[in-house]
Amino acid sequence: MNYTALANRTNKLITKFGTVGVLKKFTMGTFLVSQGIYASSTSSSYNINLVDVTPTKTYLKGYGETYIGGTLILQNDRIVLFTTNATSDPELGDRLTLNSKVYGIVGISVLEPSSTVLFYRGLLRE
Repeated sequence: MNYTALANRTNKLITKFGTVGVLKKFTMGTFLVSQGIYASSTSSSYNINLVDVTPTKTYLKGYGETYIGGTLILQNDRIVLFTTNATSDPELGDRLTLNSKVYGIVGISVLEPSSTVLFYRGLLRE
């Protein structure tokens, strides 16, 4: 199967029906063992296309407290699909600004058949 064509189609659909967020990545500097902190850090920001696929409350009724407000998903968490990005892909700990709100990426998974990334699925938390 031609997964590259499928990845291109996925990117086009997310771009067409989604929105643009700002992905902020941090790079830690040298760790100072004596002080237990990093000496410095730098950050870089990238625009990234995504679509918010957070289920509605009606859809979530069957999940119960274990998933929502329990241990896995908190009440205001967002679930988004990211396009692939040649510059930088989303990772745990990155920050995402979406609709003027800043979220941390607390969960990330990738759909990657045959080493071709189709999209990332991220769990965002304020």
